[in-house]
Amino acid sequence: MTETAQSETGALTRILLKHPRDAFRDAATIAGQWQALNFTSPPDITAAIAEYDRFVSSLNGPGVALHFLPQSNATTLDSIYVRDASVVCDRGAILCRMGKPARERESAAQEAAFQAVTYPVVGSITAPGRLEGGDVLWLDQRTIVVGRGYRTNDAGITQLRALLKEDIDQLIVVPLPH
Repeated sequence: MTETAQSETGALTRILLKHPRDAFRDAATIAGQWQALNFTSPPDITAAIAEYDRFVSSLNGPGVALHFLPQSNATTLDSIYVRDASVVCDRGAILCRMGKPARERESAAQEAAFQAVTYPVVGSITAPGRLEGGDVLWLDQRTIVVGRGYRTNDAGITQLRALLKEDIDQLIVVPLPH
């Protein structure tokens, strides 16, 4: 199999991550954000850092490039969920337009990171479109599934389809319950 970004099961070779020490920052940041972001409880930053360090060590191996998003006052605790702010295809990244208003600046933070590591940006989802990468799944290398719900709307799906037109044979829309 050839190397592809259009896979949920292929070998990871290049990964963009955000460490909890950079997403959660400190106890004051957590205390000020967790309820507004609908977390069920405040994250335990010490436990999160220890668990994440174990996770990163399991990813770090030969042929794998790890890149980390920096701490940013423009992003929230939710920025730890890196997958939500972009969708990756073989030609590069598509920047999402997040469903939660508090997360709208995450895509710009990712764009800066992509530029820093010379990873191409194919395009962006723009208003009135909404699309979150957490609602997107590569079924196979030429088929993508998108969940339509409160975070991803029809306008965002239409824009994603247009941006991926040469990369896919099929885009399947699945209604999501909430």
